[in-house]
Amino acid sequence: MFIVPTGALSDIFDRRKFLLIIRSWMLIIAIILSILTIYNIITPSILLVLTFMLGIGIAMNMPMSIIAASEMVSRTEVHKTITLVSVAANIGVAMGPLIGALVLINANPGYLFLLNALTIVVMIVIIYRWRRTKTVSSSKTELAPEHVMDAIKSGLHYVYNSPQAQSMFVRVTAFAFFGSIIPALLPVLASQQTITLGVLGYGLLLPSFGAGSIIGGITLYPILRRLKHFEQIVTFSIILLAVVMLVLSFE
Repeated sequence: MFIVPTGALSDIFDRRKFLLIIRSWMLIIAIILSILTIYNIITPSILLVLTFMLGIGIAMNMPMSIIAASEMVSRTEVHKTITLVSVAANIGVAMGPLIGALVLINANPGYLFLLNALTIVVMIVIIYRWRRTKTVSSSKTELAPEHVMDAIKSGLHYVYNSPQAQSMFVRVTAFAFFGSIIPALLPVLASQQTITLGVLGYGLLLPSFGAGSIIGGITLYPILRRLKHFEQIVTFSIILLAVVMLVLSFE
């Protein structure tokens, strides 16, 4: 819901300043969560509200970070940069839950939010020190800034008139929607009496997503890329996810 306006805002406003605002928003929420949790005054309702607010920042940060990263390199290196950003994100997915589980076993859960706040501070410093370089040499060639709603309408109009974009949009949305069920239900799976993994077990189970993405990309990609079309790779990935979900449904 927030990705569409974020894409429009990224084309209108200064991306560096926008990233600083988003990261500052996430930092404030993380600090509030850590304080309320450490002093044991957090409630389920407050946790849901603050988590939702933090999720807004994450949803707006993801596309903006990819756009900003691609802006730091030449056009010929954009694809490599996006791939590198994806690998870095998967490393975070693999290591973050494990570190979180180790902290949770030995300390108050509020310190996890505090640790998250510290990582956000590091990113704010990096973004603050980033100096954007203008790609347009002459101000005469620059277009007038577009309004947010006009930019959103232009993007939706493009998708509406592009069968390829529609196909990609529907496929990615469906894949993300149903694929997100697995990590959302992992706590339930880990707490079942037949498994009973506990906090550390869950901390080892969740990183399998990031580790699987990294290992799969390194080991399977050289084999799968021999196929005639990348559509076959996507189809194989979707079928593999369906099989995994089917197996988990019987646990």
